[in-house]
Amino acid sequence: MLKSLIAGSSGPLPDAYRQPVGIIAKRVRLLSKLVEDLTSFLDLQKRGDFRPLRLGEMLQPMYGGYRTRALAERIELNMEIDNGLPTIRGEETLLSKAIDNLVDNAIKFTPPDGKVDIRVRSENGSVMLEVTDTGIGIPQEQQEHIFERFYQVDGSTTRSFGGTGLGLALVKEIVDLHGGQISVGSEPEKGTTFMISLPALN
Repeated sequence: MLKSLIAGSSGPLPDAYRQPVGIIAKRVRLLSKLVEDLTSFLDLQKRGDFRPLRLGEMLQPMYGGYRTRALAERIELNMEIDNGLPTIRGEETLLSKAIDNLVDNAIKFTPPDGKVDIRVRSENGSVMLEVTDTGIGIPQEQQEHIFERFYQVDGSTTRSFGGTGLGLALVKEIVDLHGGQISVGSEPEKGTTFMISLPALN
């Protein structure tokens, strides 16, 4: 219904209503995202179908959706997957959710004409996933808190993007569940890199 109103499918929307309807639509999207993230947290407690996975093969069919999102925001998206990656043991739905959250954030916080890079490689018995953007970055003093539930980076610029404060906390808990590690490197106005390390199967 809101989409129809905004798109004008039900007739032209009076100017006086455009801003209120836009605000309502934004609130609805945030609420939907909150419900989705909370559901994913509940899924963490009951998932047991871990199996051998190849992260590169899992990412390939996801790339089309990422590319569509990036193109809509005029952002260059690149994905590089090394050959011969070892398998990991994981739960595909949860890992997909974690990667989605990282890529979504990278696209959301990168201005038009920026760039997002996804890279998967093998290093020291682990499979490494890196998501790098040329976005607004995260202040050094706030980087240690970004994986806490409901934490959001302060500042009018980041607040204007919205969010539930659960996305990165969910990513970390999924990575922890897989016996992996996640870290971040960032510099304000220059970009951010999130790095996930997952243990490879022998």
